[in-house]
Amino acid sequence: MADTIRSRWTPTVLTAGVAAVLLGVGSGALSTLFDGFVKGLFQGAGVMLIIVGVYAVGRVVFRSDDGTTSDGWLPSRDGDR
Repeated sequence: MADTIRSRWTPTVLTAGVAAVLLGVGSGALSTLFDGFVKGLFQGAGVMLIIVGVYAVGRVVFRSDDGTTSDGWLPSRDGDR
């Protein structure tokens, strides 16, 4: 059951992560049109969306087949393989 739920949510989380990154970049670009508080609001929202989007994409990309997160490649573990 858990595998079905996990595999069903993977494309959704990946799509939402990429969309959040793109919206964050758009918000940052849009902030150049404003001045003062509104500019800072758009910049802050852009940074936050980029951070959340990268986290979501990273969770999907670095998840192993059994559902746990992997350490990825670590140079200190090259001798273990």
